[in-house]
Amino acid sequence: MSHSTSDLPPLDPARPWITDPEDLPSRINWLATLFNVMGRSSRLHFTRAWTLLFMLQFLFVFGGGLLLFILALTGVDTAGLSVAKQYASAAVFLVTGLMSFVIHNRRLADAGKSSAWAVLILLPLVIAGTVTLGNIQKSAAEYDVMYQKRAAFLEDPGAFREEALERRREAQKARADAREDDDAGGEAASRGPRRGGDRGGRRGFNAENEMPDQETFVLRPHVGAFVTLMMLLSAFLVPWSLMVVARAAPKGRDLQAAAG
Repeated sequence: MSHSTSDLPPLDPARPWITDPEDLPSRINWLATLFNVMGRSSRLHFTRAWTLLFMLQFLFVFGGGLLLFILALTGVDTAGLSVAKQYASAAVFLVTGLMSFVIHNRRLADAGKSSAWAVLILLPLVIAGTVTLGNIQKSAAEYDVMYQKRAAFLEDPGAFREEALERRREAQKARADAREDDDAGGEAASRGPRRGGDRGGRRGFNAENEMPDQETFVLRPHVGAFVTLMMLLSAFLVPWSLMVVARAAPKGRDLQAAAG
């Protein structure tokens, strides 16, 4: 005697909307869901894993920022905590970005779709990482120039100041000569020598002052930018993840038969 699906008892009385045994919360293996790229994940398990990763990112970025704000209001020195939050947030976005690729790959495999689409999830990580590494290399090159100027000053402060004074005189003479020209090229030339000068780079470094810490100058400014870029780029993929990947029907399973 056959029975309709509506005549069958629910798989989980507390969650009567679950019709697929694979969606039962008791069957989720978090270790495999987040780290085993070769497996499969049902729709509900994917949604739960996606929500977990999103909440981790949200808590570290916005929750951590709110906590630092409250601590600052109470008079706590949050400088060190702020730096730790920047690095922790970057690490969380790196790890959760890789985990997100895993859960998308598993969900697409469960739906019988090409796992190659999961590569889209890696695009924000690749783009943000590439931009960040490029900026770090640029800052490292600037730091090397600053270091060389600082070393030259420490070796012979008198000679360094005399050389810097001579360069300023030459720059002033060049600007004076350029002001005599009325064409646009002369005006552009008069602005050129003002940039940089003898202070060593776009950040106004003066070789006679102490150098900033290498981590502070080279690495730290770009850690926060990495997180921001990751958030902006990932936002474009959220509708695809929730509206397409999460809702894709599983392949090769007769849900009514499974429920019976």
